[in-house]
Formats: sequence, C-alpha cells, structure tokens
Amino acid sequence: MVTAAATTLCLSILLGVYMLAASVGLFTDPDRGVKLVDDLERSPGLMYLLAVVAFTVGALIILFHNRWTDPLAIIVTLIGWAALIEGLVLLAFPAIWFGLARPFMRHLRVFAAVTALCGAALIIAGLIGRTPPVA
Repeated sequence: MVTAAATTLCLSILLGVYMLAASVGLFTDPDRGVKLVDDLERSPGLMYLLAVVAFTVGALIILFHNRWTDPLAIIVTLIGWAALIEGLVLLAFPAIWFGLARPFMRHLRVFAAVTALCGAALIIAGLIGRTPPVA
C-alpha cells in the first residue's frame, strides 16, 4: 500500500524531473520560450489543449494529494493548485495568462535557473525523503 508520504516523494521526483527538463530546454534554446508563447497565442486549439492538460494535471494532484502535513507535501500540493489555476485561467481568460507570461520572457534565463534549482531540490527531496513505517 502506498502511503501519503510515498505519494509525496514520487510526485516530488516527477515534478522535479519535469521542471529540470523544461529548464534545460530553455537554457539550450533561449528563444524557445518566446517561440512557445507566440505559437500558443496564435493557436487557440493548442492553447485550449495546454489549458486542459494543465487543469487535468493540477486536478489529479489535488484529488490524490491534497496534503498539508509537511513542507514537501505542501509544496507538491501548491504545485498542483498552481497547475489547476493556470489551466482555468488559460481556459477562461487567456489574455490574462499571456499578460503574466510575457514579462517572464524578458528574464528567461533567470526563470530557467530558478526552475532548474527548484526541480533539482524536488528531486533531491524526493530521493532522500523517508516514508513512515507501515504498521
């Protein structure tokens, strides 16, 4: 049986790998982020698909891991809520999302560095974390 703590550790590793991979992609091609946002803005279908994926990922994390018990669980839960809210904003108010995303494009390397550090921290926390013994 998987405990809540084991779920937290697994999600932490998965989210960390995702964040690290995304940041490496931005470092290797700094214009990639700008191109992605531009393409997304020009393609309502692609934007809708991204919104549905973000909403679904966030909803699944919240549904199966809405835990506020320890710092790592809280971080994983907050990432789930952020994904859900991002999906909702993209669905309902895409102009607001683009208005928030555009300023990050001017500081893409800083954003990628912070994302890489957060991803690495999530991976490490997931790998070194311990689950409580099951009685």
